Amino acid sequence: MCWLARVCVWLLLVTASAQALAQEPAPAPAVDVQQLRGWDTEHYAKYPHPHRIGLMIAGFTSFGAGYVSSLTTYAIYSDRYKIDVLIPVAGPWLALASAHWGDLDKPSRLVSQGIVVLQGIAQAVGLTLSIIGVLQYESSRARASRSAPTYAWALVPARGGALAQFAVGF
Repeated sequence: MCWLARVCVWLLLVTASAQALAQEPAPAPAVDVQQLRGWDTEHYAKYPHPHRIGLMIAGFTSFGAGYVSSLTTYAIYSDRYKIDVLIPVAGPWLALASAHWGDLDKPSRLVSQGIVVLQGIAQAVGLTLSIIGVLQYESSRARASRSAPTYAWALVPARGGALAQFAVGF
């Protein structure tokens, strides 16, 4: 008797799922394309684009951290490094060539040289990010006068899935 109940339940489930699959899916809801693209012209007319300052701040911070680290290194080890280390961006690389590394054992010398290389990389990356950030900040000020952004994205429901699109204009 138990197996008969299981078979009946199984048949009911199979029948119900077959009926559900046979039904037509509901039509896709009406979609406002302007809203799906991620912008609304009335919204951007009221609220202009915010200026992009994140990359500029990251660049100044990275450059500042690398330069302050170089100043600290020079203040602590002024007998080993020449004053070249105080030149922004090029100073750490000049310090690699002109520092007195002979009095250090090999592990200490490798750590000291690694720190100087990291200072040079931090300053170079910081300067690059700062330049890119300033250029983006200036271009975002010019872009603020437009009513729509230079990017668009769309997500449209479709039968069996969805269609996604992302476009960037330069």
